[in-house]
Amino acid sequence: MGQHVRVAALLICAGLVVTGCGKQSASSPLPETLASSRLNASQAVLPPSNTWSVIASMQKPTTSMAATNTLGLVYSIGGYTIKGISNAVTAYNPSTNTWQYRASMPIKRYELAATTTNNIIYAVGGTDNTGGTAVGNMEAYDPNTNSWTEKAGMLTPRWALSASFANGMIFALGGSDSTAAIRNLNEEYNPSTNSWSTKAPMPTARRFFAARTIKHIIYAVGGMTDGLGIVGTLEAYNPATDTWTTKTPMPTPRWDLVAAVVNNKLYAIGGLDSSDKLLANVEAYDPSTNSWTVEAPLPGARYGHGATAVNGRIFSFGGEYKIAHLTPSAFAYTP
Repeated sequence: MGQHVRVAALLICAGLVVTGCGKQSASSPLPETLASSRLNASQAVLPPSNTWSVIASMQKPTTSMAATNTLGLVYSIGGYTIKGISNAVTAYNPSTNTWQYRASMPIKRYELAATTTNNIIYAVGGTDNTGGTAVGNMEAYDPNTNSWTEKAGMLTPRWALSASFANGMIFALGGSDSTAAIRNLNEEYNPSTNSWSTKAPMPTARRFFAARTIKHIIYAVGGMTDGLGIVGTLEAYNPATDTWTTKTPMPTPRWDLVAAVVNNKLYAIGGLDSSDKLLANVEAYDPSTNSWTVEAPLPGARYGHGATAVNGRIFSFGGEYKIAHLTPSAFAYTP
């Protein structure tokens, strides 16, 4: 699915065919305020290993958000809802199985990236319109004060990028610029100096991929490229040497997937294949053996969702359960 096809699909959910966008889209959405969300009375129950369980749904069907975690909570940031581009921030508490609204981002955007270092969440890039105009904004969220602070913007504005952290630095990788060109850029942000610098580019230019860090090494997997189409490419970046290494590719090439890390393994979750078929596939990469294993699939195929891991459990939420049909449902997985 190219940029224009994806934007058209999102426009459907913006109001042209609202009744088809998610099983709960007919209900009135809650206001995007700091007020607490509608709470789910049930308590979280730790499921058996290697199984997915249904957890409390998000307040709104949302896709193309950024996901990260800090201080034991799962965060969904921005994205696209049936009302359009969002700056909403919600936090899921695994211990109470509830979602709550937090302070909204200053700028509405989707197809952005987020990561966390020193308990501070950094949201970067994305697009603030359905025309694919890239933004370079970087904003930092402090959960202790429930507030956002504007930071220095990326050197090159991009959307459909990925971000991860290593050694206290933030790395913004790949994505598309405002011309829809797919980039292999690697820009490093230093929180101490509030400044960006250019680092060694990814060997493979791509967008709609996933990046996560294991033992100070960043792994970038999957995505959409210009010449190769949809790939399972896995490349590892070592910030200490500013070098990239190609690793064993993911068994299932896909784009718009998400990833999370548990027990030093990278879990690639969901997405779309080269024919835009929605996937429930979960595959795990072990850096110690440079090999992949097949894991329990998601309860339902989806793309454009969010995922992160807290205390040894992976949480996946939102996205689209078929093209242009948003969902608020969420799942937890214990490897």
